[in-house]
Amino acid sequence: MTYEELQALCQQQQILIQKQAIQIQELTETVRDLKELLNRNSNNSSSPPSVNRAFKRREKKDKSNKLRKKRAVNMGLQRFPQEQVDRFHDHRPTNCSECDSTNLTYGFIKSRHQTVDLPPIKPIVEEHRRWSCRCKGCGRDNLGQFPKDLTRKTYGPNIRSWIVVLATKGNVTIRKAIAILQELLCTKTTLGTSVNVANHFSDAVDARYKSLMGEIKTEDLCYVDETGWYKRSKKRWVWQCATSKAVGFMISANRGAQAARELLGDKRDRILVTDRWEPYDAVPGQRQYCFAHLIRNFRGVEERGRKDKILGGLLRSSLQSLCHDRGLWKTGQLSWEAFVEKAHTMKTAFWEILDIGRKSASYRKTKRLCDRLLKEFDRLWVFTKDQRVELTNNESERNLRSIVLKRKVSLGSWGESGEAFIAKAYSIMATLAKRGFSFAHYVRDVFRSEMSGLEAPALPI
Repeated sequence: MTYEELQALCQQQQILIQKQAIQIQELTETVRDLKELLNRNSNNSSSPPSVNRAFKRREKKDKSNKLRKKRAVNMGLQRFPQEQVDRFHDHRPTNCSECDSTNLTYGFIKSRHQTVDLPPIKPIVEEHRRWSCRCKGCGRDNLGQFPKDLTRKTYGPNIRSWIVVLATKGNVTIRKAIAILQELLCTKTTLGTSVNVANHFSDAVDARYKSLMGEIKTEDLCYVDETGWYKRSKKRWVWQCATSKAVGFMISANRGAQAARELLGDKRDRILVTDRWEPYDAVPGQRQYCFAHLIRNFRGVEERGRKDKILGGLLRSSLQSLCHDRGLWKTGQLSWEAFVEKAHTMKTAFWEILDIGRKSASYRKTKRLCDRLLKEFDRLWVFTKDQRVELTNNESERNLRSIVLKRKVSLGSWGESGEAFIAKAYSIMATLAKRGFSFAHYVRDVFRSEMSGLEAPALPI
């Protein structure tokens, strides 16, 4: 082999080695990504707790004494006031336990014990009968008339409200609601009737729902989040927006900017507390990133190891420290000025840590995360300008939890009417809960108004 041939062979091997090195690096990163995906759970990502593969079992401790004390306290707390007691049973001693004398004076009540039960539930069935009577004079048959205010619906507002409440607040399917009614109320209803009841409620509160969603669009502080939904096995999205006075749900076919604008409108001078989902950029207003989402992201960075472990730990602990300080401010242990001063001090250190991560992190994902947070750095500190702004979007996630449970048991909806019922009923239910009113009472009032030919009552404030 000549020198020129040997030199050409060495060059070919060098090129091959470089290609293999690039391929090894790509495969190594792919393995890292797969390991990270395998270890993903609700603590280091936005995944729900149901994806967690295993939970650590805690050792059982002897809590018998604590439980007894807790039960005793709860029994005292659960007593009904005297004016709500239906019957009193007085148990007086008949003789003295010391000398067996029956000459006892008037005493006092030493202790109380209440028992609570429900009366047997039996439906009230009323039958309206039209009589046909013959005139003795001319022999003509005359037919009696039903009252003008008599509804043609079979079931009254109480039973119909049970169906709606079980299908929403109870998070059961319509079929399960029918079974519960039959077991508890001894009332048999059909699937078609129950679906019609839900549709009638949806139609009755349509104006109230539109007014509620319009009210949400004018608020200056909104907590927004979204989750998946299904319609006939096709992917849909439930959008949720919570304000200080109302909660609104909307089901859309997409998860993009168009749906976000449809939910939130075009108000400019407001603050949106969200995650880092990009379609929210199309909505006017300032954005405050949710610290709970970022803490989970930084915990995932920490689990990648190497330099990222230190980097993720510093970032995570910084945000957790701010959340702790805000809790101290809420309880009055820290002034607002001191909290803001701590936040500004943390802001400078946070920028430096992110800048180090952008330059020297071991993983490209970590570098991209740090680079994006540096570009959107102001969205982490909007809470320092307004005391009302929370550091997390937990309120939205709590509101969406009922939707997620409903999705798990019912697998979504089967048509437009089902989606409309879910959006309207859950919006009104969450809004009334925030305002401290009963959803069941409101549903019953809606059906009473509908049977009287009136509009649904306004949502109480």
